Amino acid sequence: MSARRVRASAPRVLMVSPEQTGVLQTGGLSHATAGLTESLNREGVRTEVLMPFFLEMQANKPTATGETINVGLDFRGSDFPHKTSVFTVHRGGSETNPTTFLRHETAQQNYFDNRTNGNGAKFYAPEAHIGESFGAFAKAAAEYILTRNFDVVILNDWTTGLIAVHLEEARRAGVKVPKVVFAIHNIAYQGLFPKSLADFLGLSERHFNAARGYEFWGQMNFLKAGLQYADMIYTVSKQYAKEIATERFGAGLDGVIRQKMTEGRVTGILNGILDHEWDPKRTKRGLVHRFSMNDFSGKALGKADMQAELGLPVRGQSPIFILTSRLAEQKGFEYLVDAIHKTAAQADAQWIIIGNGDAKYVDSLKSLEAQFPDRVRYRAFTNHLEAQLTRYGDFFVNGAWFEPSGLNQFFALKNGTIPVVSEAGGLADSVKPGVNGLRFPIIPKADGTGYEVDATSESARRAFQEAIDLYQDAERLEQMRRVGMSENNSWTGRIRAEFFDLFKRLGGRQGFGAAKKCVSAHGSN
Repeated sequence: MSARRVRASAPRVLMVSPEQTGVLQTGGLSHATAGLTESLNREGVRTEVLMPFFLEMQANKPTATGETINVGLDFRGSDFPHKTSVFTVHRGGSETNPTTFLRHETAQQNYFDNRTNGNGAKFYAPEAHIGESFGAFAKAAAEYILTRNFDVVILNDWTTGLIAVHLEEARRAGVKVPKVVFAIHNIAYQGLFPKSLADFLGLSERHFNAARGYEFWGQMNFLKAGLQYADMIYTVSKQYAKEIATERFGAGLDGVIRQKMTEGRVTGILNGILDHEWDPKRTKRGLVHRFSMNDFSGKALGKADMQAELGLPVRGQSPIFILTSRLAEQKGFEYLVDAIHKTAAQADAQWIIIGNGDAKYVDSLKSLEAQFPDRVRYRAFTNHLEAQLTRYGDFFVNGAWFEPSGLNQFFALKNGTIPVVSEAGGLADSVKPGVNGLRFPIIPKADGTGYEVDATSESARRAFQEAIDLYQDAERLEQMRRVGMSENNSWTGRIRAEFFDLFKRLGGRQGFGAAKKCVSAHGSN
């Protein structure tokens, strides 16, 4: 698939993110970064990614440009820095995802030494200095941005929040700066650090304590900084935008969100997918059995192979439920393990769960497999298993207590794997009960302090049984599969329907939405 040729005069967008598929992946943000960047370029908007150079990239490192960025640090007790950190600029990526990396050059501790932990999970940097790492990166990133001619900068989650502060400082000094969009992928992760870090970074006191400051109970809050100084904010679903304006879901920032809503600065746009990456008609990712909404025979063949590979009984009459998730409290494993246990004990269905994370959930899932060796499999996450399960499974499960957008339900819908999900955030926006999937309610406590674990487990168990019953109704099953497969959940669809409108609301340079008309002759999407 060739990328469209982008005009030199087309609008320019910079995506700043700590991760991107193919470079570093810890969660859905990597898919969002890569997918939106590629699709904007295919729509004629010149878009690139800016991210840290992680130590693990040494073996396949991008090309050094020779450019350096010096960052002053350790301002404690002085108006002048006591030390300087040097970042070098490197280029990499691909035609559709050009990427610039800022590498921390040091003979001592590298800011982005992101080695794998014992459970296989990836982290951005050692916890002991992660605040300093992204604080320094923000200063270097702002310098990089101010020497280019970007029209829009999209900052993603807490790790990028301080960039908005530095750009605001430049604006106040009379420097022309791009419009800033701040994307909230998960408001629960905020980047909270002692105020002493702000002093270390040389940040102005007024940014800390002002009405638009980023002070949070005496600490500095990176995510709040992004919210306060962005021109526009978008969350990754309309439902999540409403949720985070409430005390229950706002993680202490609901007041800021409500204020920004009154200013007309908040919107919600669901994440999308790259259709060609998840098209079941393509032989890709090592998956040889193809199918379409008019012929599901390849899905059945792939399912049988998958059962055999994982040592499950090869039974076409048994529906397979898949879970492809981080093993974290947010994802609902506190009650899902119990709901799966009760279903596996009573019904002819199989479960394949993949994921890395909290050891207590790993142990619980291994215990489930031991109790139900013909019905349950747990494996660590791999990209191949994610693709295989998504294509050949029957039902996709996401039982998150809260889910800003979710991406895997879109992968599943594209492959005729019917979502069975909780009524949270983007799941509620994207899964329509009885039309393209099934949903179940999360049961809140009467006093509003949390959720009823046992009641929610029973709610999920009933939804699983509903899915098992649906599987026995072949005509209705295929109809629901076809509805999901025919939906347009692509990034291209999101861009044309919503992102161009968002960019236009920012004002400034025109051309968003018109660029694609000038380049459409040079490629197909």
